[in-house]
Amino acid sequence: MKNVKPDIVSALKNNPTLSSLIAGRVIFMSLPDEPEFPCITYYEQNNSPALVGDGRELTTESVMVIDVWSKGSTTAIAQAVDNIMAGLHFVREFAGDLYETDTGVYHKSMRYRNKSRR
Repeated sequence: MKNVKPDIVSALKNNPTLSSLIAGRVIFMSLPDEPEFPCITYYEQNNSPALVGDGRELTTESVMVIDVWSKGSTTAIAQAVDNIMAGLHFVREFAGDLYETDTGVYHKSMRYRNKSRR
C-alpha cells in the first residue's frame, strides 16, 4: 500500500495560492466544533491494489476526497485545489456543490483518483 496523504497534505498546505485563500486551514476528515471559514477538509476514501504481480502490489489506486467550506463562493478555492491535485497526477472524477442551510456554509465536495507505482 502506498501512502499518498503526506504528499497531498504538504502540497495543499504549502501552495501559496491556496494558502492565501484559506489561511492554511487544511483539516483531516471533518470540521471541528467551531470551524473558521474558509477551509478545506480531506480524507482517503479508498486505497487498493490496482495491479498485483508475483504476489505483491505493483500499483496502488488511491481515491481522495477534498471538501471546500466557505461562507461565500467556493470557486477560487476549488480551482486552486484542482490545480494542485492535477500536479500530483490525480484526476477529478466528481465535484458537487452543496449548501448547509442550518449554518449558511457553502460546501463543495470533490473526489480525485490516482494510480501510482509502489
